[in-house]
Amino acid sequence: MAKIVKIDPKNLEDREKSGIFAEDLDEPTALAFTDFSKPSPVLEGEDAERFIRIMEENERKPKTPPTLEELKNRLSFEKMFLEWDKEAIRKREEEIKELENKIKELEKI
Repeated sequence: MAKIVKIDPKNLEDREKSGIFAEDLDEPTALAFTDFSKPSPVLEGEDAERFIRIMEENERKPKTPPTLEELKNRLSFEKMFLEWDKEAIRKREEEIKELENKIKELEKI
């Protein structure tokens, strides 16, 4: 099991010097840890316990149904993905036809 330790604030990126934080927020945005040359930051003690407690509470909360706006956005995305899929299928069908034609030509020879 991974050990959870507190993040040292002096190791955090200076917001004023960095372009990776949202400008309109007072707090830095959440970023994925990608620098694997250094040990990954982890929580320990009370911070770890609080994190686990909050995660467990959130898992127990009933899920709210999506709003009309969220459903409309999802429908829009699904339609867009469907169109992309149709285009990909059309291209694959063309590739298959080309291969079939090449095979027929080679069989004639």
